[in-house]
Amino acid sequence: MEISIDTRFIKGLTFQDEKLLEEMLHEWISDARSKSDEIVKRIGEGDVRRIFNSLHELKTNFTMLHCGKAIRESDALLHKLEKGALITNEEFKPVLDMINAIVKLIEKK
Repeated sequence: MEISIDTRFIKGLTFQDEKLLEEMLHEWISDARSKSDEIVKRIGEGDVRRIFNSLHELKTNFTMLHCGKAIRESDALLHKLEKGALITNEEFKPVLDMINAIVKLIEKK
């Protein structure tokens, strides 16, 4: 699975300060992992509304890095949730895999 990210948005927020950029990217990792853990927990509880909210927040994280593939995958799951259907851990796994791939890209920078 090939993932691409673009950090220009976050770089703009940090005024090109490399140390601040590094801190923001590490915060992105922490926040994305926290949100994904929350989603997995809510899937187990069958809480469609909270899954939707957390996944929508996670999609915002992907938007900050212009990661189109992750945004599209999130949109597909959000669409299903909007219809009131519960997603499974198996359906959410590609998003988790993308987070891991993004983390690897960030750590290389």
